[in-house]
Amino acid sequence: MKAFKRFYVWGMSTKRNMGVYFSALVFFCGIIAFICGQGFLSLLSLLQMLLLSFAIAALQSFILPDGTDYSRGVLFGRTVAWAGASALAIFAASLWGGWLAVPGWLPGLLLGAAMFVGLFAMLIGEQFKQEIETEQLNEALRRRRPTE
Repeated sequence: MKAFKRFYVWGMSTKRNMGVYFSALVFFCGIIAFICGQGFLSLLSLLQMLLLSFAIAALQSFILPDGTDYSRGVLFGRTVAWAGASALAIFAASLWGGWLAVPGWLPGLLLGAAMFVGLFAMLIGEQFKQEIETEQLNEALRRRRPTE
């Protein structure tokens, strides 16, 4: 039962992150498509974005598991490696899959760079969440401590 609970919590966390990454990819690609006069994103592109978003979220859960300590900041080796590999995969997939309405490699590079920044923004959010949870736990421990 313990293994099932761990897998279930992993799935929930990964699904949440995947949804955020997928939404960001669709948003950025949709904005570019709209600016270029294209009124839609292809179903195949959306499917590719969904699969890549899952791969990025799953990789995050293995490289940066839920217990990762962000108290010293988010810029350390594993985070940079994960975000860099993810941005490179986004760049390559956008070129290979033809996600963007603009030809050439520059739009894909800009998409990868924007997602790189977004991935770090997610990690900063995780750092803030840990800080708040620590404060809440410390406050709860202070309230429970008998007065001496």
